[in-house]
Amino acid sequence: MEEDSGSMGLIGEVVGLGDRIQEEQMHTGNKEHSLNSHDPVDHGCEPLPNTVTTAEPPFKIFSKSLSRNDIENRLSIPTSCLHFFRVPEGSNQIEFQAIDTLGKPWSFKLSLRSGGYPKPVITGEWLSFVRDKGVKVGDTVTIFQQNNGTNEGQYSISVSRKIFNVLANLE
Repeated sequence: MEEDSGSMGLIGEVVGLGDRIQEEQMHTGNKEHSLNSHDPVDHGCEPLPNTVTTAEPPFKIFSKSLSRNDIENRLSIPTSCLHFFRVPEGSNQIEFQAIDTLGKPWSFKLSLRSGGYPKPVITGEWLSFVRDKGVKVGDTVTIFQQNNGTNEGQYSISVSRKIFNVLANLE
């Protein structure tokens, strides 16, 4: 019976990786590890205050390239995203808080037009957020929701800009 030397080499590398991780854990006394030796785990890092912390990763509600109207007046959002904001029956607005990438909370208001087509928009501290982050036309805003174990989700917000064809977060 012939052995596949290629797969044995891969198995040997994986076993060797496990040994390296165990060796690092014994040496540092830390049970966390990094699978990339060029990117070590920061063992002393704690979450920023006011940030969303849960085992579930955040869910992207929407992402949008911003127009002049979005950055000068109010942020228009897709109607298909309304169910993530739980606007009470008979109401045409809610207030919610979203945490930015630096852990700063922002108070926003989601408003709906009465009538057949709701056309949801976000106001509140939206324009302050735009000024604080230096947001420009063409930047991309993304709003996430993270389930905190209750029926209410927590929101986070980020803005990115293409610089030399690479997306960079604005903080």
